[in-house]
Amino acid sequence: MTHPPEQPVFAEPWQAQIFALIVALEKAGHFAWPRFQALLTAAIAAAPQGEQEAAYYYRHWLHAAETLLGELQLVDADELQTRRTQLAAMRAASHQHHN
Repeated sequence: MTHPPEQPVFAEPWQAQIFALIVALEKAGHFAWPRFQALLTAAIAAAPQGEQEAAYYYRHWLHAAETLLGELQLVDADELQTRRTQLAAMRAASHQHHN
Protein backbone atom coordinates (compact mmCIF):
# COMPACT_ATOMS: atom_id res chain seq x y z
CA MET A 1 0.00 0.00 0.00
CA THR A 2 1.38 3.40 -0.93
CA HIS A 3 0.94 6.49 1.17
CA PRO A 4 -0.17 9.76 -0.40
CA PRO A 5 2.54 12.43 -0.52
CA GLU A 6 2.45 14.87 2.36
CA GLN A 7 1.16 18.33 1.69
CA PRO A 8 3.75 21.07 1.99
CA VAL A 9 3.75 22.83 5.35
CA PHE A 10 3.79 26.22 3.64
CA ALA A 11 1.58 26.98 0.66
CA GLU A 12 3.59 30.05 -0.37
CA PRO A 13 7.18 31.24 0.18
CA TRP A 14 6.11 34.25 2.30
CA GLN A 15 4.61 31.88 4.85
CA ALA A 16 7.92 30.09 5.36
CA GLN A 17 9.75 33.42 5.50
CA ILE A 18 7.56 34.99 8.19
CA PHE A 19 7.65 31.75 10.18
CA ALA A 20 11.46 31.64 10.01
CA LEU A 21 11.77 35.32 10.92
CA ILE A 22 9.67 35.00 14.06
CA VAL A 23 11.42 31.80 15.15
CA ALA A 24 14.84 33.43 14.60
CA LEU A 25 13.88 36.53 16.60
CA GLU A 26 12.64 34.37 19.47
CA LYS A 27 15.79 32.22 19.44
CA ALA A 28 17.89 35.41 19.47
CA GLY A 29 16.11 36.46 22.67
CA HIS A 30 14.11 39.42 21.31
CA PHE A 31 10.88 38.17 22.90
CA ALA A 32 9.40 35.26 24.82
CA TRP A 33 7.39 32.75 22.80
CA PRO A 34 4.23 33.11 24.96
CA ARG A 35 3.99 36.75 23.82
CA PHE A 36 3.79 35.69 20.18
CA GLN A 37 1.31 32.94 21.05
CA ALA A 38 -0.93 35.53 22.72
CA LEU A 39 -0.74 37.81 19.67
CA LEU A 40 -1.53 34.91 17.32
CA THR A 41 -4.47 33.80 19.47
CA ALA A 42 -5.79 37.37 19.51
CA ALA A 43 -5.42 37.68 15.73
CA ILE A 44 -7.39 34.48 15.18
CA ALA A 45 -10.08 35.50 17.68
CA ALA A 46 -10.46 38.92 16.03
CA ALA A 47 -10.86 37.48 12.54
CA PRO A 48 -14.29 37.30 10.96
CA GLN A 49 -16.00 33.94 11.56
CA GLY A 50 -15.26 32.61 8.06
CA GLU A 51 -11.57 33.45 8.39
CA GLN A 52 -10.87 31.50 11.56
CA GLU A 53 -10.23 28.25 9.73
CA ALA A 54 -6.86 26.68 8.95
CA ALA A 55 -6.65 28.18 5.45
CA TYR A 56 -6.12 31.58 7.05
CA TYR A 57 -3.59 30.49 9.68
CA TYR A 58 -0.55 32.18 8.15
CA ARG A 59 -2.49 35.36 7.47
CA HIS A 60 -3.11 35.48 11.22
CA TRP A 61 0.53 34.57 11.83
CA LEU A 62 1.54 37.54 9.65
CA HIS A 63 -0.79 39.88 11.52
CA ALA A 64 0.63 38.73 14.86
CA ALA A 65 4.17 39.10 13.51
CA GLU A 66 3.49 42.65 12.33
CA THR A 67 2.13 43.52 15.76
CA LEU A 68 5.13 41.98 17.47
CA LEU A 69 7.63 43.70 15.17
CA GLY A 70 5.94 47.01 15.96
CA GLU A 71 6.10 46.33 19.70
CA LEU A 72 9.79 45.51 19.40
CA GLN A 73 10.26 48.68 17.32
CA LEU A 74 11.87 46.66 14.55
CA VAL A 75 9.44 47.99 11.94
CA ASP A 76 8.12 51.50 11.52
CA ALA A 77 4.30 51.57 11.25
CA ASP A 78 4.36 54.00 8.31
CA GLU A 79 6.92 51.89 6.47
CA LEU A 80 4.84 48.79 7.07
CA GLN A 81 1.71 50.46 5.68
CA THR A 82 3.62 51.69 2.63
CA ARG A 83 4.83 48.16 1.97
CA ARG A 84 1.30 46.72 2.38
CA THR A 85 0.03 49.25 -0.18
CA GLN A 86 2.81 48.35 -2.61
CA LEU A 87 2.14 44.62 -2.25
CA ALA A 88 -1.60 45.10 -2.73
CA ALA A 89 -0.95 47.08 -5.92
CA MET A 90 1.40 44.37 -7.20
CA ARG A 91 -1.18 41.68 -6.40
CA ALA A 92 -3.93 43.63 -8.18
CA ALA A 93 -1.73 44.16 -11.23
CA SER A 94 -0.87 40.46 -11.29
CA HIS A 95 -4.54 39.48 -11.18
CA GLN A 96 -5.34 41.89 -14.03
CA HIS A 97 -2.69 40.26 -16.21
CA HIS A 98 -4.12 36.81 -15.57
CA ASN A 99 -7.71 37.75 -16.46
